[in-house]
Amino acid sequence: AVIVGVTGGGQMLVARVLTHSAFPPVVALQASSSGSGSVTLNGTVNPRGKATTAAFEYSLFDGFFNAPAGQSASVTVTPNDGTTPQAVSTTLGGLQGGSTYYYRLTATSADGTSHSTTGSFVAPATNADLASLTLSTGTLSPAFASGTTTYAATVPNATSSVTVTASTADPVASFTLNGSAGVSGSPSAPLNLNVGANVLTVLVTAADAATTKSYTLTVTRLTTQQDAFEAAFGSWAGTHSIPAGESHDPDGDGKTNLEEFAFGTNPGSNSSGTDVLGFIGAFAGATLTETGQPTVHFEPSATSGVDRRALFIRRTDHALLGLSYVVEFSANLSDWQPSAASPSSLAISGDHELVSVKYPLFVRGRPARFFRVRIIAP
Repeated sequence: AVIVGVTGGGQMLVARVLTHSAFPPVVALQASSSGSGSVTLNGTVNPRGKATTAAFEYSLFDGFFNAPAGQSASVTVTPNDGTTPQAVSTTLGGLQGGSTYYYRLTATSADGTSHSTTGSFVAPATNADLASLTLSTGTLSPAFASGTTTYAATVPNATSSVTVTASTADPVASFTLNGSAGVSGSPSAPLNLNVGANVLTVLVTAADAATTKSYTLTVTRLTTQQDAFEAAFGSWAGTHSIPAGESHDPDGDGKTNLEEFAFGTNPGSNSSGTDVLGFIGAFAGATLTETGQPTVHFEPSATSGVDRRALFIRRTDHALLGLSYVVEFSANLSDWQPSAASPSSLAISGDHELVSVKYPLFVRGRPARFFRVRIIAP
């Protein structure tokens, strides 16, 4: 059996010619990748007229081709008793990405066994991570980390498009952005944004062409109302030197920043139920003296005996900001029903107004006893 040459996947090999009186020269050639994480080894065998078998031997350790360190992949020589070089090949899968493998081609006939020179290749890497991901406008939340695959960002209404810059951890890896091929480290073409949520998907394919990893980025373009709310709420938080999170409660009084913003109370002072709004006069001619938490007020009524109303503070710019005040009544603190009546403005003072909603007589057949105001941000 005569081995004329061998090629395999991964890197260029330096050819070496061996001379032996019984066999012709044996040459190791270039290795090549076949994609999908596999490597194809090619070679030629000249049976010299005698039945011949052949196999590729490969290992992670140079010179250790026998089990258990090495593995063998048989190839078919056709015809196996010809007199000219016959092409043989095999495809190797299940390789350790990024690892160096050593291989050789062996052939056996009645004349004996011969080996090619040892070649080597680097198995295609399986790294499908991103090294960085940024937007032209907006900040990722959470902060980027290669192991985190889901992100969100918010941009102003005036931002109608963004570009995305993604860099792969492995320079050989590739990626697509919403199906279009991207260039590692370079900004994408502008991506148009609809008002609301826009989902951007970065799909990274490793060098082995089989391993993939998907990163999802949801970019929310605000409405004009949301823009106005964010500006007003951020300015208010800055004035009080507190974090701008709507659900935060920096003074620990059980009232969120959003509630303090909506009712005009101080987020840096623990009111804990004592911060009650104040007014003078009657429903028909009230003057707001102090903002505070919602309360109940009674006045005599010529028609019903008692005029009982839910009173609360509302921002005068609530419509511009898209800030909703939902008044609900209950008979038992568990079953709440939205008010059928619209709030009436009783007095205005600066950025706030005193509003009232008349208590209904009954809630689902039982006397109305309690009320609450839910605040909904845009």
